[in-house]
Amino acid sequence: MTAKIRIDFQNNRFMSVRLRWGILLFSVVFQVMDVVATTKIAQPHVVLLGDSNTWIGGDDCSDEHGWSKWFKACFQPASCQSFARSGATWSHTPHTVKDTKEYTEVISDNNVVLNQLYRLMERLAKGNTPLPDVIVIAAGTNDAWFADKRPDALQGGVAEAVDKVCRIISRQFPKARVLLLTPIPSAKINEGRITKVGDIIQRCATLAGVECLRLDKVGCIDAAQEKKKYVMTKDGVHTSVYGAKCVGEAVAQYLLTTKIK
Repeated sequence: MTAKIRIDFQNNRFMSVRLRWGILLFSVVFQVMDVVATTKIAQPHVVLLGDSNTWIGGDDCSDEHGWSKWFKACFQPASCQSFARSGATWSHTPHTVKDTKEYTEVISDNNVVLNQLYRLMERLAKGNTPLPDVIVIAAGTNDAWFADKRPDALQGGVAEAVDKVCRIISRQFPKARVLLLTPIPSAKINEGRITKVGDIIQRCATLAGVECLRLDKVGCIDAAQEKKKYVMTKDGVHTSVYGAKCVGEAVAQYLLTTKIK
């Protein structure tokens, strides 16, 4: 009888331990679920500005040929909207004016990053887009490429435009995290000009107190290799699916792993 009682007592004690562990496990699970839910709510709204390599991802960042699609998949933002346009430049011309209505897919006087920013501000004023927590700007390729149409790009044109855009963003979106991306290497554009534009953008970012990621140095695209055979680009300038995936994931990983200073 005593032995039986002892055995029952041990079994009950074992059940008690299992019960306590069970309660603890459920508690941990619910805490994790709560953290996950909170994380989803806290995910940022992202806005992208830029030229054709951003534009080809689509306004909703869903086309696999654009880096924005892979960035969105990796970064998992609450929303991701692109205001980019093919042919856009940082630098302006003497005829550049504020114009949020023109739509063109080639280089023009008003196809500039600043007008993309103005379009974003108009959409916000109308309540048609969420307030961005992160603003990523990827431009400069056309400034390096079309020297005939942007002759002063490297002599102050890019720097002036980047400075103006950053100052407006600082006023209008003081809490937003801002990341400037330099142009990717190209098989069709002088490497020295790509590097110079990247240097200008990086210097401006430092002066403005915003972040900069040198896409010409992350290793996704090798201009010399692309001259031999298009792999990471489809034409030497615009990303293939492979190139877009590499660039998009590099941008996402930068934002996910780099602490804001």
